[in-house]
This record gives sequence, C-alpha cells and structure tokens, in this order.
Amino acid sequence: MSFSFRPDPNTSSLPSAPCLLTAATDKLDASRRWNTLQATAASVAALGIPDVTISGTNLAVSINRPDLNGVVASYSATPLSVPVGGGQNYQINLNGASGSLLEASGDLTVTVSDFFRVSGSFALRRAAANVTLVDGTTADVTLLTLGIDGGNAFVGLAGG
Repeated sequence: MSFSFRPDPNTSSLPSAPCLLTAATDKLDASRRWNTLQATAASVAALGIPDVTISGTNLAVSINRPDLNGVVASYSATPLSVPVGGGQNYQINLNGASGSLLEASGDLTVTVSDFFRVSGSFALRRAAANVTLVDGTTADVTLLTLGIDGGNAFVGLAGG
C-alpha cells in the first residue's frame, strides 16, 4: 500500500502537505521527552489495495504526547518554527492546555468494490477535559469525541 499526496491547487509557494514533527528531550533529565505532530494535507489517497479506495481532502492531524509525568509541551505562546525545505517554514502552535492530545479532521471517502461506500466530514478528538457529573461534582477525564457531518453510507449490491 502506498499513499499519494496531491498538490493543493490554491497554493503555489508552500508544500501542500506540511508535516511537522518534534521530539524534545530535557537537557537536565533525559527521561523527560515530548513528541508533537502537526500535519495537514489538501488531498490524500491510499493506493494499491485491490477493490478498495480510500481518499481524503482537507485533512488535519495534531498529536501532543506528554512526558512520563503527564506534562505536555505548549507552543501557543511561542510557536515553534520548523523548516520544511525550499526556504520555507511552518509553525507548530498547539496549545498545551488540552493536555495529551490526539486530533484528526477532514473529508473522507472509503469504497470497497461496488458493495460498500461511506463518505462525509469528520472530526475525532481525544483530550483532557473536566465534566460535571449528575451529582454536581466534577471529574477530570480523558474525553474521546467523534463528530460526523454530511455522512452518507451505502451497503449492498449496486443495481439490484
């Protein structure tokens, strides 16, 4: 299986699919490490799977992993400039207030032969949150949310 990144027709000077990855280690304590990923793609398609088509547009992925003590890096006050080649730079600007973060969004279409097709816009997020319980107390939780807009699905035999 391979992936194809297609250029964004609306931009000409910057790469269409910037992918920024950081791996930071505390100089005084090598056990403290942080990993952050921030990526976007105008269009992506998985190729080489017989009878399966997977394609996406307007995709964005953000991951901010904490150190062993649960502390994450925050780049909102001081964004980190990352060179991407060609004299261009992009910035990681994730806010650490969300704690450990996994976030993905975009428009996705999956087709299996003529039997299965699903498409729509989605947003998936896993992050720290504070929720109010029925008894009025609050709890710090890891919250997983999935939102779908304009979703369409078909399962069956095309044409009868």
